[in-house]
Amino acid sequence: MSEQFRFSRTILLLGTMWALLSLIGVRYLLEWLGVGSWGLLKQNKKIAICGDINDIYAVKNILEHSNVPIEQLFYINPSDDYNSDQYYGSLNQLPEIIRIYKLNEVIFCTNSVPMSQIIDSMSYLSDYHVDFRISSPTNEFLLSSRYIISPEDVFLYELNSIAKPVNRRRKRVFDFFTSLALLILYPLYFLFIKKPRKALKNIINVLMNKKTWVGYCSKEYPHNLPKIPEGIFNLLDGLGFTSSTNIYNEIDFNYARDYHVMTDLSILLRNLGNLGKG
Repeated sequence: MSEQFRFSRTILLLGTMWALLSLIGVRYLLEWLGVGSWGLLKQNKKIAICGDINDIYAVKNILEHSNVPIEQLFYINPSDDYNSDQYYGSLNQLPEIIRIYKLNEVIFCTNSVPMSQIIDSMSYLSDYHVDFRISSPTNEFLLSSRYIISPEDVFLYELNSIAKPVNRRRKRVFDFFTSLALLILYPLYFLFIKKPRKALKNIINVLMNKKTWVGYCSKEYPHNLPKIPEGIFNLLDGLGFTSSTNIYNEIDFNYARDYHVMTDLSILLRNLGNLGKG
């Protein structure tokens, strides 16, 4: 066998192995980002509905008239006392029910569950890898972490909570790569920014996940919002706004409720000259 043929076969083998490893790597990257099976397959869902029995039946009717693939429904009572013939358990038992039955989604009925209780529940359930939906007061549609479901299954509104694991990962990936890029480029721009030593410290803190580039406006941690690291910048930095607690609370809530990486990017770009803040 000639050396040239042996070399060509080796190159072909290495190329095939590289392609296979690349495909595996892309698959795991997509799963890590929460893309799943690229949206080609719909998973049958195990869904918990929390509310009184009449609201639960109304929500069940919406789901049955939509194209949501359902494997099993679990009825949850928002109070500690529940009828075992109608409910799987109470809201306090929901974490255990999610873990045992491997639930995909939780739907809260706003008629029978106070909004403050819904927000608290979504906050402490955020690490359980479930999606959340909230029924409208009239039980005509469901506000979802992805879309609104009506009997016609119309795409109306996106609710993209920062508490969702995929968004926590996206925010962390954004922080990591932007801080890494700023660290590499630091010798080129440190003379042109205020407080260069503080800027370097901020970059390293974000890189090490001790802080995030964009955090909440409120200095006192918002009680009902998902926890994120302390921000170098807040959502209003660079806009010249005067402090207002009411504005801060509303902006923080909207940021946590509907998170997008592009929001973080625009705020970071707006404040590049102020990397040494703090």
